[in-house]
Amino acid sequence: MLNTVQKVEALQHVPLFEELSGKDRMLIALIATEEVLPPETLLCEEGDFGDELFLIIEGKISVEKFDSEGSVSQLAVIAENSCVGETSLFVDQPRNATLRVIETSRILFIQKILLHELIKDYPQIAVGIITSLLSRQ
Repeated sequence: MLNTVQKVEALQHVPLFEELSGKDRMLIALIATEEVLPPETLLCEEGDFGDELFLIIEGKISVEKFDSEGSVSQLAVIAENSCVGETSLFVDQPRNATLRVIETSRILFIQKILLHELIKDYPQIAVGIITSLLSRQ
């Protein structure tokens, strides 16, 4: 398991958190939980309502979508130092894809409710995350 300092170091490499100060990344590291998941684990399914962000520290995640005939298409592979599910932190809407572990993966989970509580006391965290999101477009 990663300690808090290692989580902060991992967050430094994720573009979503690059605008945050070291202190702000430390605060996020404190609310992040870690799991190591085996292949074929479902992180979420298309249509589920999301309430967490997934940070891939090690491993790979498949982003999949069902077509009109029920067949699965792989849209992307998300690798280490990436995140997925960031929309669910700010918008209440169903997940638009299924996320499946394709190789053993170490993932940090950030719960929406915990992040919102943190943002109440440290609003600059929201500004940094939004700045990163907007700069990706």
